[in-house]
Amino acid sequence: MTLDPNRYADPLEATSLRARITDDELELEALSRRRQNADQALDEAEARFREVEVQYNHLKALRNNAQEYVKGIQRRQTEQVAAMAKHRAFFHPVRKVPLHILGEIFALCLVQPRDDGTYQANADSAYIWLGRHAIRRRRRPFAFARVCKRWRQASLSNPQAWAYLEIPLDDIDKYNEGRYFSDIDLILSRSRSAPLVIRLHRTGAQPHSDLDLKAVTRIVPAMHRCYALQIDIKLLHEQDVLLQILTAPAPGLVYASLEAADPKSIEAVSDSTLLPDATRLKVLSSRHIFVAGTTSIPTLRKAKLRTARPNDVLHLLRTSPDLEDLTLVDVSLLISKRKKHPVQERLLIAVAADNLRRLTIEGPKADAAYEAVKQRVTFSDNIITILNRLGPTFQ
Repeated sequence: MTLDPNRYADPLEATSLRARITDDELELEALSRRRQNADQALDEAEARFREVEVQYNHLKALRNNAQEYVKGIQRRQTEQVAAMAKHRAFFHPVRKVPLHILGEIFALCLVQPRDDGTYQANADSAYIWLGRHAIRRRRRPFAFARVCKRWRQASLSNPQAWAYLEIPLDDIDKYNEGRYFSDIDLILSRSRSAPLVIRLHRTGAQPHSDLDLKAVTRIVPAMHRCYALQIDIKLLHEQDVLLQILTAPAPGLVYASLEAADPKSIEAVSDSTLLPDATRLKVLSSRHIFVAGTTSIPTLRKAKLRTARPNDVLHLLRTSPDLEDLTLVDVSLLISKRKKHPVQERLLIAVAADNLRRLTIEGPKADAAYEAVKQRVTFSDNIITILNRLGPTFQ
């Protein structure tokens, strides 16, 4: 049976309930005292906080004023530095440098060749053609001419300051072709008759024939004053427009680096006479482009061939009697055991390399390649032979 909560306490319940009420009153009195103490502590904390808040606002205002003062001083300092630089510029030694000397300095700021006159190039280091550094390298002559009127006069007065032409053919498309071709025309025009450095790069297996042709048709007429030529591509096709550059008259060419990563490029040049008028060519680096055939470079002094075939090496030694330094890299084809075609056998007639002073062979099979070369080539007694068995060193 449930008791009615609204009932009046009976005598039995009254005794127990009165005892509880007494305890509740004592507990309530204790809590009231604690509440009073807590309220007093809160009032004191609020008062202290208001005092500190006033101090904080005052100190914050002082700090803001100090910041504004510092900013004002910094602004005036920057303006004063600019004013002093403007005045001191009139006494800068470069102001006394004649324009033609300043132009020579600009020419020295272009990409400089290595000790042997060649430029960094190999198909495995395409990063050198890409990114912001490559853009700055190509735009450097324009950057000099944009600084001020005097620098522009110095830059335009020295054709050699514009004698560097680097074209990444992969980057040219229908959206930027106008800018690229305009830059090419400006460089060829402003370099006037100065010896040119021409560098062409293409990583794609399929060229943009129309765009490549537009670039090549601008370069071919200037090949007669090309001093250093570098072609770094993946594949040279049989109808490739770059063949127009490789077969163009280049009587002033001294350094050539011709690199094609794909061995199929050999088919494109096997029946072509490369660099027909390069009567001053001294240094050649080639991969799958210089092959045995109708090409001959009698003035060559230093050569580096990558993945060369035996008949390529013999043809080079036979047609370049003044060759003094020869480097062979990736020599697997030199020690091939495949039976040779009768035409190849005729091409492999032994030759004498009496003027060769240094022979370097790089690759894990350098010893076997050296023995294969010795079977077809006779060397002088004072030749220096270097066999690098660790593999090719790409510089």
